[in-house]
Amino acid sequence: MEPATEHPGPPPSSSRRSVVRTALLVLVLVGLVVGGLRSWWLSRPNVDELLESAEAAMRWKEFRDAQRLATSAARRAPERADAWWLAGQAAGQRGAFEDAVRLYDRNPDSGSPVSRVADSRAAAAELLLYRLHRAEDAERQFRAALIIDSDHASAGRGLSVLLAISGRRPEAVRWIRRRIEAGDVTVDELNMLDAGGGTRYETDLMTACRKRVPEDPVALMGVAAESLRTHRFDQAVELSSLVMAQHRFPGVAGAVMGRGLLETDRFQDLLTWQRGLSDGAETDPEVWMVRGEYQQRFGAATSAARCFWEVLRIDPDHRAANYRLAELLQGLKGTQAAEPFRVRTRQLQELKAINDRAADRGATVSPTIVRSKVELLRRMGRLWEAWGWTRVIARQANPPTWATDLQRELAEEVPRDPPRMVQPARNPANGVDLAEWSTGKWPAGSLAGNGRTQDDQDGWPRFRNDASAAGVEMKYVNGGDPDRPGQQMFEFTGGGVAVLDFDRDGWPDLYFTQGSAWPVDLASTVHTDRLFRNLGDGRFEDVTEEAGLSATGFGQGVTVGDFDGDGWPDLHVGNIGENRLYHNNGDGTFVDTTGASGVTGDRWTTSSAIADIDGDGVADLYVVNYLSGSDVFTRMCRNFSGRSRMCQPFQFPAAADRLYLGQGDGTFADVTGSAGVDGVGGKGLGLVVAGFDGDSGRLGVFVANDTRANFLYRHGSDSRAGAMSLHENGLVSGAGLNGNGRAEGSMGVAAGDADGDGRLDLFVTNFLDETNTFYGGLGQGRFNDTTQQAGLAASSHNTLGFGTQFLDADLDGDLDLVVTNGHVDDYTRAGRPYRMAPQYYRNRGDGRFDLGMAEDLGPHFAERYLGRGLARLDWNRDGRPDVVITAVDVPAVLLTNSTEASGHWLVLRLVGTMTQRDAIGAQVVVTVDGKTRVHQLTAGDGYHASNDRRLLLGLGRNERVEELEVRWPRGRLQKFSDVAGDRELVVVEGRGLFSLPFDRSGFSAP
Repeated sequence: MEPATEHPGPPPSSSRRSVVRTALLVLVLVGLVVGGLRSWWLSRPNVDELLESAEAAMRWKEFRDAQRLATSAARRAPERADAWWLAGQAAGQRGAFEDAVRLYDRNPDSGSPVSRVADSRAAAAELLLYRLHRAEDAERQFRAALIIDSDHASAGRGLSVLLAISGRRPEAVRWIRRRIEAGDVTVDELNMLDAGGGTRYETDLMTACRKRVPEDPVALMGVAAESLRTHRFDQAVELSSLVMAQHRFPGVAGAVMGRGLLETDRFQDLLTWQRGLSDGAETDPEVWMVRGEYQQRFGAATSAARCFWEVLRIDPDHRAANYRLAELLQGLKGTQAAEPFRVRTRQLQELKAINDRAADRGATVSPTIVRSKVELLRRMGRLWEAWGWTRVIARQANPPTWATDLQRELAEEVPRDPPRMVQPARNPANGVDLAEWSTGKWPAGSLAGNGRTQDDQDGWPRFRNDASAAGVEMKYVNGGDPDRPGQQMFEFTGGGVAVLDFDRDGWPDLYFTQGSAWPVDLASTVHTDRLFRNLGDGRFEDVTEEAGLSATGFGQGVTVGDFDGDGWPDLHVGNIGENRLYHNNGDGTFVDTTGASGVTGDRWTTSSAIADIDGDGVADLYVVNYLSGSDVFTRMCRNFSGRSRMCQPFQFPAAADRLYLGQGDGTFADVTGSAGVDGVGGKGLGLVVAGFDGDSGRLGVFVANDTRANFLYRHGSDSRAGAMSLHENGLVSGAGLNGNGRAEGSMGVAAGDADGDGRLDLFVTNFLDETNTFYGGLGQGRFNDTTQQAGLAASSHNTLGFGTQFLDADLDGDLDLVVTNGHVDDYTRAGRPYRMAPQYYRNRGDGRFDLGMAEDLGPHFAERYLGRGLARLDWNRDGRPDVVITAVDVPAVLLTNSTEASGHWLVLRLVGTMTQRDAIGAQVVVTVDGKTRVHQLTAGDGYHASNDRRLLLGLGRNERVEELEVRWPRGRLQKFSDVAGDRELVVVEGRGLFSLPFDRSGFSAP
């Protein structure tokens, strides 16, 4: 191995010099770096300069640069709230919403100025809700902003809207109240305070939020509330149960679930619901409302009243609770106890009318309308709202003195400690103590009666349209101008139809009213009413001219009655303009006796009825009128986009109805005012005159009003003593409003004993997004809304009903229902249905109904058109009831009942002697197979229609009637035993029962 070689190191002096040089070089470099950094640090822009540059970039719409500069400033000074806020603003402006929310969120609660911290939370909330569709996160940010600044305007407003659209409007009140106190409250916010009328629905937004975050409880709650409003009850239950599973919003979620279960008769599930409610649900008025309605359905009146009272202790202006409690207390404690709640109901109706007038003005706030609203709110003890409205008007240029004066007064009057929205002294619930009444037991089981189930029944009735084949050719002219956008008010009503045997040959004839081109030219005979004579062979013949009925005008409804008692049916035709009264001469012709009879009128008449209303044996005339106003036939309205549309009924004054009493010589006296009818504006469309008081023998008048409470006129206690006195008892009777205490857009009316309890029921058709209403008769002129129990609610929510009748098409003894539908104007651009199919409901046998399908009923029930008037008849005299329908856009429809598997029948014609000849109000009590049914002969017959005056009774499988009893209006009673069916009979008051033979051998089905 070789030895290692040693390398000598550098000389000592050379090594030291190298180290020194290196050190000097490092020092130089460090000095240069430090100096450069110091120069750069001293010359760089400070935070304020960065923010100024960012704001300049924002002005130039250079949002990316603005975000970069503001973010740089925020990172240098994290406590600068304005920097984070500006960075978020820039990110939002360029569409980077997630970045914007993150930047807003980085703003610390301790940042300065604190106002910009609150601004950041509110701005993040807006983006989260409207851009990113994260509702729960948005609510959290709104609330965070309000924790920092409880008076933050945009956060308070944003939270109020979110609470409202997620079904939690009552919770929004405290934040709206702050805006009232601050003086910057908006009209939209004040509208949200209206009980039952201000909830905002933004379905698309809540649906989008649920799609983005399926488990988001806020979104789930919003969609659940909307599902409930649109009668999708199963979905409402499903979604609210998901919310409750997250232990969120126990009150509103519990209320929505309970309502959905109640409306679908899931009573066993309601027991589970009741047991599972948390303590938080006790303060929700809708939870108590569900409890009350449950108790009411099971007949527990005192418990129901207690629950409704609890509702009103929380929410004094709950429409349904006020209305229902008034009805219950009337029976439990009397009129004095019920009256405060009835007064509140009327006030709420008045408030709704004011709101309708305000809505007509769009964004324009009318000081006159607001003043009437403020005065009413003040009377109701709703001082915060009244103050808010005065502040809105006081902010206008040159505000009226009353607004500034009231603003000062109300500022001192509003209750602030605690800040109640309704003064306790003005809450009617505080005037009565119902705490001693139990809140009720919760029995399980079904409320179903003993009727047949759907599966137990035979096949459905069948119908076919025989109008053309039978020679009934009638097309209504509504005065519309195809070259003019939009519709005028008179174009929607359509024509009427009456069934009468004008020549008394036993075969029912048809009279149709006709409109005309607009304006009406009375000299023109291009468009006239039409009379079709039934030839008895399957055909009708137009005999209008031969009958002397070629009058012109703009026809609406029509009614039939023997006004002079000569045995021949006469006609009263309602028009826009002068009405017509035609006297039947008995020789196939008519003569116009309008002027001579004293019933001339130039109002907008819709429907009318001839009947002995005062009970003196002479026919009287009740005339229903609709709207008035100098421009009611000329005004055109526009929607918010400026498109022409038909105006709304609340934009015009009502036209008062008229009552004419027959004098016994073919003339009439106008007793409208003295009888108590004048001055009540109802905007009437439909009408029924009937005996509503059971066996009293006195006739009442029911009027279906459009957007106003329905009327029910009954005789006062002084009517027997002399001059007739009618009292309007719509609200007291229970038939003035629906069960939720709301007036609806009512059109048609059907009257009959549909539930088989011997008492007269009413069925009223209503506007789209409302339901039709079934008023179950309680006797003595009282009714109860049992629409849901009858199975008639959900299927009518998306229809707009006009004419309707009860009829027993399959002759099983139970009254079914038929309805014709169609919108008043074309809103298809807004996703609303326009033309609609008619509907037929079959009675299960206990007053509950099933909706038929076109494949069962016949192809006509799949056809969509604008149906209007509807009358009942048996035009081919085969014992099966038929239907005739008028329409705006298609020819008249004659639906022939072609049901094969139908029961036996009996047709009765009643002739009065002591009673007025038409015998309106007479009751026929039929006992078949041990079961008793009550039928009544009524007049008016709903919307623009007059039914066949013969009663057609279904006997089911029974060929004979065990007992037939006729109760005449003036008190006479006649009984007949063992009456054979499948024939036509005439009952003459005080004389007997007569068979009416006829020959159908010449009849040929179309």
